[in-house]
This record gives sequence, C-alpha cells and structure tokens, in this order.
Amino acid sequence: QENYAEAIKSYQMALDRIPPEERQVGFKVCSNVGHALIRLGRYRDASERFEAAMSATIPDYETAFNLLLCQLVKGDAEKAQKVFVKMLTLPLEGYGSDTDRHTRKTAAAATAAADETEDEREGRKDDDLGAELARRRKVADD
Repeated sequence: QENYAEAIKSYQMALDRIPPEERQVGFKVCSNVGHALIRLGRYRDASERFEAAMSATIPDYETAFNLLLCQLVKGDAEKAQKVFVKMLTLPLEGYGSDTDRHTRKTAAAATAAADETEDEREGRKDDDLGAELARRRKVADD
C-alpha cells in the first residue's frame, strides 16, 4: 500500500506513546516518518525528521544518507557537507579495529577540511593538488 499520509499519521501516534526511556525506538520511528515524507516529496519536512533521528545515541548510516539526500535536494550544500562528514564518523558494522582507526583519521581530516574558511582556501597556494597530496600522506603516516 502506498498510503504515506496515513503511515505518517500512524507513526506520529506511535511517537506520542513512546516513553522517554525508549528514545532509541523513537529515533527509528522518526526515520520511518522521514521515509514516508520523501515519498510524498516533502523533503524539508523529511530532513527535519532525519535530523531528529540523527540525535540518536548511535545514528545509523541509512538515516544519515537520507538526510544527506534531502539536504542536496533542498540545495543546502553546506548542511549536506556537514552530514557527509558526520557519516564518516559513524561506526561501520562488520569491520575490524584497523578500519575503525582509519575511519576516525579520515573523518578528522574531512572535518578539518570542512571547517576551513573561505579566506583560508583563498590564501592557499595555487597548487591545491600538491597540498592535498601532502595532507593525505600526513594522515596516512599517522
């Protein structure tokens, strides 16, 4: 059935009944509401639901990815970039500690790059590729 409006109403009723100690379940319900809103083309509302779901103790990749897509559809590249950087810090299921260590380093480098101001970007030498390679080598060596 594709009655997304009814699904949203049902999810809202479920959210109202979830006790505070079951917050993690509420985040999943918020994500489900976001999915239904996307199907209705209501990306702004969907992104609000996914943002709420991202405040979970451990947000999941699917929610982050859907939030990223909503931000891109809305044309908010800055928020999309922040969500992408957040995705890099999420734990990957099924991977060992070496991958986790690499993910944390990559996320730290991406966060630093995302936090760079426009003046800092303009102040760099024309050789962005050389600077990027040097930065990546430094991260890989750590």
